Amino acid sequence: MGDSDARYWMMNILKTRYSLRVFGILLTVGLLVLQTACSNQESDTAKLVKTVKLSKPPMQTAWRPDGKRFLADGFGSLAVWDAATGKQIATPPLWVASDSVLYSPDGRLLVLSKFVREPHKINSVVVLDAQDHRVIREFTDMYLIDHGKAFSPDSRLLVAIADKKTGYSNVAAVLDVETGAVIAELKTLHTDPNAKGEDSIRRVVYSPDGAMVVIAFVTNKIDVWSTKDWRLIKTFKAHKNWISSMAVSPDGKWLVTGNVSGGTGGHYDPATGITTEIKYDDPIKIWDTSTWQQVGALPIHDKRTSSLAFLPDGKHLISANEDRILFWNMQTRKQVGVIKGGFKGGGALNFALSKDGEYLVVGGMGTLEVQVWKIVGQLN
Repeated sequence: MGDSDARYWMMNILKTRYSLRVFGILLTVGLLVLQTACSNQESDTAKLVKTVKLSKPPMQTAWRPDGKRFLADGFGSLAVWDAATGKQIATPPLWVASDSVLYSPDGRLLVLSKFVREPHKINSVVVLDAQDHRVIREFTDMYLIDHGKAFSPDSRLLVAIADKKTGYSNVAAVLDVETGAVIAELKTLHTDPNAKGEDSIRRVVYSPDGAMVVIAFVTNKIDVWSTKDWRLIKTFKAHKNWISSMAVSPDGKWLVTGNVSGGTGGHYDPATGITTEIKYDDPIKIWDTSTWQQVGALPIHDKRTSSLAFLPDGKHLISANEDRILFWNMQTRKQVGVIKGGFKGGGALNFALSKDGEYLVVGGMGTLEVQVWKIVGQLN
């Protein structure tokens, strides 16, 4: 073998070693990326069991109470999946207003706010059969309250916003979904000084026994109504900023509220005409429903609480906080679990808890995925 042949073979050996080294580095990096991606979806509390795709970010999710179906609202387009197979089984042919879709507690009905592209307005609340999605009833000049738990426990009454123009109003209408009648109109007595006018409804929740309806407003205030005679029984200020989520414990003893925590805003004083800066740093707050006094708090800082739900045991609470799902012990007020899931921040993370408390379906503005998680860990 000549010198040129020896140099040729030596160069090939070096090239091979270099290629193997590069391949090894790339393989290591790839494994690290894969490991990181997997770790982002690891949780001692829950296991990711299914991921489905949506063409637009899932702004709201919901479980049908029998656990057989779940849905997501993707910026107007609604999709329904079979929970067992993960296959999409329906796309109701209605343009849906975001954040306003829910199942009735008995699972028979699906209600939504219908959005009309031309002339670009919210036009009605539509009641559908939850199985075949045929339209049963339509309430014109009404609008569902965003992320509302607006059905009475017996699935007969629904609380919606009564407004003919904007979809924002200080008047809530109590609708009988069986007869189509308006049972009552609940009008707040307070105003929004920052808007120099009427206050606007943001959230609503029924108590589990159906005795009370709790309505939250842009001004951070809460109205509590008795459903016996539709009388206003309490008004109080809950947070510094507008209330973004509410839930009532299964025994009805606690109301929990969350808001936009983090950042600053302005408060307008109509007496002086001066706007002062306010720092929003409120935690999740716990209220005693017998006295409506605050009895505790869960330490959330600089993160919006966009969804809240109690587990059926009433001892644990779940919250959605921008890029993660948190589990709380309501006795110790401590965090006892977390789901990271690779969620992106932005404040619009949302979830729906199945009736048996075993599954979560999760969506959010920063993704085109809907994730289904099974709660498997032991919560302390």
